[in-house]
Amino acid sequence: MFKPTMNPLNPSDAQLIVIEYARVLERDLDEHRHPARVDSLPFSKSTIQTAIQTSVTHLARSGQLTADLRTYFETAYMCLAEYPDPAPVSLTREETERLRSEFKRFLTSS
Repeated sequence: MFKPTMNPLNPSDAQLIVIEYARVLERDLDEHRHPARVDSLPFSKSTIQTAIQTSVTHLARSGQLTADLRTYFETAYMCLAEYPDPAPVSLTREETERLRSEFKRFLTSS
């Protein structure tokens, strides 16, 4: 599907990574498959996180990051917590809060 050399730090590649993740996320939400297994993601969590950060930074620098887009990216970033490793799922809420804090710190540093 995607070439293994996709770079989440490259805005064009980051956009493609986020789009593919959004498709999977939407499918899983529509089919009530949350939490879902991390191996159902199209890329690793860290790759998706980096791609979201790259996209937000790129849009902010170009003046295209609207409040709606910021909310969209924040939600997508936090939803990564709903894709735990195949280990016990008991820490999903804590992971969601950790990712929320991480994303807010990232936004304030951009």
